[in-house]
Amino acid sequence: MSSSLVVAEDDNHLQSDIVKDYIKQLRAIDTYDTYAGWSEAKIIDPVVLTKERKKNIPVIGDPDEITIARLKAYYNSVATLLEKKSGLMAAPIVHLSHEALVAP
Repeated sequence: MSSSLVVAEDDNHLQSDIVKDYIKQLRAIDTYDTYAGWSEAKIIDPVVLTKERKKNIPVIGDPDEITIARLKAYYNSVATLLEKKSGLMAAPIVHLSHEALVAP
C-alpha cells in the first residue's frame, strides 16, 4: 500500500452517517489500539478500493481476518443506522464462506 491516502482529510463523505458509524465500528474492533491517534481519513482509507488496489486482490483465496472484520463492521453500521432511522431492532446476519458472502 502506498504511503499517501486516497481519502482526503477534508472529504465531505467523512461526515455522512454511515461513514461516521463505520469508523466507530472499526475503532470498536481495534483491540490493539492501532487506530489510536489516527484521523478518520486514515482509518477509512484501506477500505476504499482504487483500480490499483483491486488489481492486488487475489482472485482465488479466502479473505483474511481483517477483511472479514471490516465487512462485519460495515453490516453492523448498516444495522445500527436502520435502528436509529426506523426505531426497530436490526441485527446483521452475515455468513462469509470461501464460496461467497451471504447477507440474507
